[in-house]
Amino acid sequence: MNVLIIYPFYNQRELMHNFASRLTEKGVHTDVINISQYRFEKFSEVKWPKSFLKLVNFANNSKWSFGVKFLKRLLSNVYLQKLFPLYDVIDFHAYYPSYNKWMKSCIDNNVKFDITLWGSDLMRATEERKQQLRFGFDHCYKIKLTGNLHDVLKEYYGALYDDKCRLVYFGNSGLDDIESLDHQKVDEGKKKLYGDTGNKKIVVCGYNSIPSQNHMKMVEALSKLSPEERNAVHAVFPMTYGARPGYIDDVRSELDKKGVSYTILDHFLDPAEVAVIRKTADIVINVQDTDALSGSLQSHLYCGNVCIFGEWLNYSPFINNGVYYIKTSMDGIAEHLKDVLRDFSKYKTLSAGNHDIIGRLFTWEATIGKQTAVYGE
Repeated sequence: MNVLIIYPFYNQRELMHNFASRLTEKGVHTDVINISQYRFEKFSEVKWPKSFLKLVNFANNSKWSFGVKFLKRLLSNVYLQKLFPLYDVIDFHAYYPSYNKWMKSCIDNNVKFDITLWGSDLMRATEERKQQLRFGFDHCYKIKLTGNLHDVLKEYYGALYDDKCRLVYFGNSGLDDIESLDHQKVDEGKKKLYGDTGNKKIVVCGYNSIPSQNHMKMVEALSKLSPEERNAVHAVFPMTYGARPGYIDDVRSELDKKGVSYTILDHFLDPAEVAVIRKTADIVINVQDTDALSGSLQSHLYCGNVCIFGEWLNYSPFINNGVYYIKTSMDGIAEHLKDVLRDFSKYKTLSAGNHDIIGRLFTWEATIGKQTAVYGE
């Protein structure tokens, strides 16, 4: 079987590489194309038209910005669709209405296609977008999604698409990265990323710089700690992608005003550095507006970190499998943080069991079998 995956976010290229390579090992030969930059990886023996490859190469290497934009429109509107009949299945990841023109091409050419939902594509859909997404849901072969996204889909459309839905999860390569770190690498990485933090508890706040992470609310909660409590923590804000102009500076300014010890990570981090963040965190705060089932949070739970998550976030796969974390309202963050600091050893013990649960659920070994089976239906 040959599969072509179309995905939009270039920062997910490592995830897509791991996914495609593992599918290929299982006999589902998979190629992937990122349609924002037209970068690709091939694992199948499918022969692409030379004209397509020449255009992609020129678009990615030309310094003529207007011409690049024109070429990418040409690739999207004409040439990409010529690949579809070469595959058994086209798998559209993170479904947005802009995909509908490609889905129509699949229908016109009798090419089977699936939809794999990622989270924000469904959770942040306006009423208009919900109607536009019906086109793909009506015509696709299968809808692949996590358990909590299935809840959202049913909330929007009732049981209309239940027969097409398949519950699947991506493996988390970050778990392997965590296991590869020894104590020396962790200590060296911590000092490199944060400087000398002494014996302070590391409080990791969010995992990207998108404003819906509610960084200012977390800063406000940190400012409500007593001087002694504030002196006992060092806040870390991973903000390596998703920032709008000036937003990181706004967060930094607010932290300075509140007198909080902090590090903002706004530069590219390699997988080992990301793993160091997970391993060195003591407390994690996640109060974003919506979330599907973040790999970042899986990794923090895997490390046994004490996690404080927004009570409005539907993490049913965590809850249904006995994962422990603290649920908070937006106004309750500071009080929960105080409680944890007062009796950290108790909360750390309660969180320790998450390691085995997350390992059982979210390694590639645990997830790829179901993914492969769904393609074979």
